[in-house]
Amino acid sequence: MPLLSITQTSDDCRLAVWNITEQPHSLVDAYPQLSHAFNDVSVRFKSLRRRQEYLAIRALLINLSDGCLPEVVYDNNGRPLLSDGRNVSFSHTNGYAVVMMADSSEVGVDIEQRSDRVARVAHLFLRDDEMTSSVEAMLVMWSAKEAVYKLFSDQHLTFQEMRVRRFSPSHEGTLVVENLKSGLMVEVHYVLNDEYVLTMCSMNVMADHGPYTSQAPVPRSKEDENE
Repeated sequence: MPLLSITQTSDDCRLAVWNITEQPHSLVDAYPQLSHAFNDVSVRFKSLRRRQEYLAIRALLINLSDGCLPEVVYDNNGRPLLSDGRNVSFSHTNGYAVVMMADSSEVGVDIEQRSDRVARVAHLFLRDDEMTSSVEAMLVMWSAKEAVYKLFSDQHLTFQEMRVRRFSPSHEGTLVVENLKSGLMVEVHYVLNDEYVLTMCSMNVMADHGPYTSQAPVPRSKEDENE
């Protein structure tokens, strides 16, 4: 089966990646728990690709939940949650699906197909103080902002309300995104390979210290302006 990996990204968070190669019925053959979901997608989605993505996400949930398929519910902002209280974030792109799950932390994940076409739309998601000629940097920044948007889904951030600090893209690394609405800094981890860019972030919910506190606090610098 094309379960590529399950990674413990922190004490509280796990990440699972799937390479989508199967037809929907093959996924159900491998995971009988998906039989109800298969009937659901057969009615809801006309697109074969959309059906594959939906089922692949749920196959990942099974792998992250000891063989059980948890119920997915959505809050008023469209953010997915599990009915047992765990936090999740989903993403998919051409041929891949990813799930990030945490017992208590808020999470955000994104995966995007690697393509030079991102340069044509860079002006839509980059701020003037983020502009770069590096396609790799554009891909990582685009995906990082998508992940951070999901992390703060209740704030409905625009691309202009997130600012990426300067970084040098590599095959794997960490960058910092500033939520300009709240002033909070978020560390975003990324993986960049020949097929896709994958970004992920998480934050603890601290009732006594405001709604969000970074798991890995990043000091702010006046010199740094940059499913």
